[in-house]
Amino acid sequence: MLRVLLLLLLLIPVAELASLFWLAHQIGAWTWLYLLCTTLIGIGLLKSLRLTVMLGMLQSAQSGASPIGALFYTARQAIAGMLFLIPGLFTDVLAILLLLPWPASWMPKPMGFPDASSPFSTQEDPHVMDGEFQRVDENRERLPPR
Repeated sequence: MLRVLLLLLLLIPVAELASLFWLAHQIGAWTWLYLLCTTLIGIGLLKSLRLTVMLGMLQSAQSGASPIGALFYTARQAIAGMLFLIPGLFTDVLAILLLLPWPASWMPKPMGFPDASSPFSTQEDPHVMDGEFQRVDENRERLPPR
């Protein structure tokens, strides 16, 4: 297993370098513009993550859905941003695949709930209010003011 991982770590940079040489042979000096654009896209994705995380969590909390979907999308966006920062065609293709919308069946289900119901979902009966209370005795002695 360790040898396979080591082989992958060596082959990926070689494949990226070979793809860049092929691209430079095909389009020439425009390769620099391509590298600059993909780097700027990666930086833009990573900078927008803070807002994406907060808005996704807020939206899922307001709708009563599980925040796992929002976190999964944000993680995909973060990995895609980092892949765009690595120069090469293969990592850019992987980043684009991560940014494409995925079917709902591919999304992770909330863990611990076999029927995929969410603990964050709202109750069906709008007249039921769940809460805690504490009885306060009005007749008890109060502390003197300081």
